[in-house]
Order: sequence, then C-alpha cells, then structure tokens
Amino acid sequence: MKLNPYLNFHDQCEEAFNFYIKALGGTFDYLLRNGESPMRDNIPSARHQLIMHAQISLGTFILMGSDAPADMYKPTGNTSLVLNYDTPAEAEKAFAALSNNANVRMPMQPTFFAQS
Repeated sequence: MKLNPYLNFHDQCEEAFNFYIKALGGTFDYLLRNGESPMRDNIPSARHQLIMHAQISLGTFILMGSDAPADMYKPTGNTSLVLNYDTPAEAEKAFAALSNNANVRMPMQPTFFAQS
C-alpha cells in the first residue's frame, strides 16, 4: 500500500505545486482545470482556470491536490508532510529551497531523531 497525501487549497493549488516542483525537483503527472472537466458547465466560469485535480511526483513520493470551492474549503490547521533524505546535504538543500521567504517555525538542526 502507498499513502498519497491530498491537499486542498483556497485557489492556490497551481502556485503551491509549481513551488514544490521548483524547490524539490518534481514533475506534474496530471493537471486538470475545472474548465477542462466534464463538469465544467456546473462550475462558475470564474473558477474554470482553477485546479480540479493535480498530481506531482517528487522522487518516489506522490502529492495530490486541488482548489476547493469556497463552501467546501476548510483550513486544516496543523498539517505536516515529512520529507526523508539519504544525506544531510540533500535535506539541507530541500530545506533551503522550501524555507526561502517562508515563516520557519523550527530551523533545521541536529536532533536525536534526525539520523538512525
């Protein structure tokens, strides 16, 4: 079994996924806009450019997401995705890319659980 996280965004899915691809070296496997779906006639035209479903591959990891309609979007509060790398150098490179212009709550640092 594989577990694939699915993230819902408030109209920022494409921006977020492009950021993850740039920072982590992934690729889009699938990108479907609301206006390209068979359901497009039931979706307001202002939402046609937003993402109905996206999937990206980051190495062997798959991340999925979409732009949830306003009446269905619920902030999740505290969501974490854990990235495991083979070397500290790989982890530091990813951390630097992801934390650029971000609000870092816990800087990368040695911990008892970091390496086994």
